[in-house]
Amino acid sequence: MPKLKNNLPNKYLINLANKLSEINQFETFPNPCVGAVGIDKNNHIHLAVTGKNGSPHAEFALLKNKKINFINELYTSLEPCCHIGKNPSCSNLIIKKKVKKIFSSSIDLDERVKGKTNRLLKKKNISLKYTKQPSKPSILHNYCNLNQKPYVVAKIASSNDFYSKHKFKRLFTSTSALKFAHLLRYQSDSILVGKNTINHDNPSLNCRLNGIEKKIAIFIINKNLFFNKKVFLNNNLKGAYVFHSEKNKIKIKKVGKFFKLIYFDLNQPINDLLKIVYRLGYKKLLIEGGANTLSNFLKSKCINELYHVKNKLNFNKNGLLSIKKIIKNNKLPLNQVLNLEQDLILNYKSKYVHWNY
Repeated sequence: MPKLKNNLPNKYLINLANKLSEINQFETFPNPCVGAVGIDKNNHIHLAVTGKNGSPHAEFALLKNKKINFINELYTSLEPCCHIGKNPSCSNLIIKKKVKKIFSSSIDLDERVKGKTNRLLKKKNISLKYTKQPSKPSILHNYCNLNQKPYVVAKIASSNDFYSKHKFKRLFTSTSALKFAHLLRYQSDSILVGKNTINHDNPSLNCRLNGIEKKIAIFIINKNLFFNKKVFLNNNLKGAYVFHSEKNKIKIKKVGKFFKLIYFDLNQPINDLLKIVYRLGYKKLLIEGGANTLSNFLKSKCINELYHVKNKLNFNKNGLLSIKKIIKNNKLPLNQVLNLEQDLILNYKSKYVHWNY
């Protein structure tokens, strides 16, 4: 490993830990991806990152590496955990390995960690300092813990004249735009659609990117549990969560053999629905539910980012389901425009998502 120069600033090492945290950032849900940099007694640099599916934690992988000499200083993109769950406590291992100094770019707002790691390490005379330069995975993690709901991204596609359906074509966006849609799925741990999308399109709702296998939880809003027969032949939808308010026990029993049912009064605030998604362990929700679902979430101010994939062709008389009012009334400020060969991707991003200590 490269040798650390004595005058190398702490800022560089924290930035390095933050960059490491982006390597597996969409494959460690529900755990945040953490980057760790260790400095050994010979002043050499050692690196680690949270493993896929959230195990092992970056600090654990670093300190358990038998090829590494005694670690004097540890730099992490998120403060070490202090609880035992799916993974062992990193703080206990830090104490055992006699690490003297820790620099972390971010506190952890998870109730199992918040303030507890600092107190535990202080008792053992281990210094823990926060640089307040949070990484992207840490910002997402702490946003969810602070608000007790997932970060919500929405995507909708339309023609240049704002129609979301074509009379004769099921798919109308370019191959590049379709790959972008699957990239958004890869970057999420869950996806939500309405009953019209399920019954009309019977979609697979999986991530189809070469070389990537990722399980994405599916949520469906279907008030009266009405599903077309073909839906029950779609194995990709089996085991999906369905929010409903149906009271017919026979229908509930029948549909419950295929789906996981969650009774929810759809007159309740959408925020309450999102809190249920969070309690089930999901932290980044992608909404692909069509015009009605998008409109309801926008009105409730429950969308953090919106991607409007806009095909450059007009549908004219072949267009169905105009979303012009939804897009025009959208209160999210335009953040970025990506110009593909046949499509524009307009990214609208909320101003109220920010870091909070």
